[in-house]
Amino acid sequence: METELTIRDLTEKDYDTICKWWKWWRWKEVARESLPDNGTGGLMVQYNNIDVCTGFLYTTNSNLCHIEWIVSNYEIRDKQIRKECLEALINALTDRAKNLGFKTAFTYLLNENLKEKFKECGFIESCKPIEMIKII
Repeated sequence: METELTIRDLTEKDYDTICKWWKWWRWKEVARESLPDNGTGGLMVQYNNIDVCTGFLYTTNSNLCHIEWIVSNYEIRDKQIRKECLEALINALTDRAKNLGFKTAFTYLLNENLKEKFKECGFIESCKPIEMIKII
């Protein structure tokens, strides 16, 4: 049986699914208005038409962009499928950034598994992140 991996732009309908994934992984839900393009500024990777993982691309007015909020479908237990889809997502977000003219992409990671996936996609570790957020 042949498998098919596809990558598509996020739609407004994806937000509820993503929130469900964040909740399952014990992450705090990110408000739609805090996401790029009101929650549609990212990509979804599908494997045989099943949503597997997603992530967002924050753009700036400099040559630097930010890849963030990568999360996966907890119902996908096959580690090889998850690995393949996460690598495809990271590379697709990076390619989109490059096509938009960005020279540097960065991300904050606290998850060791994701860190390894980013390294496999050519990212380098710069320092241990300290992330601080203030709601204003």
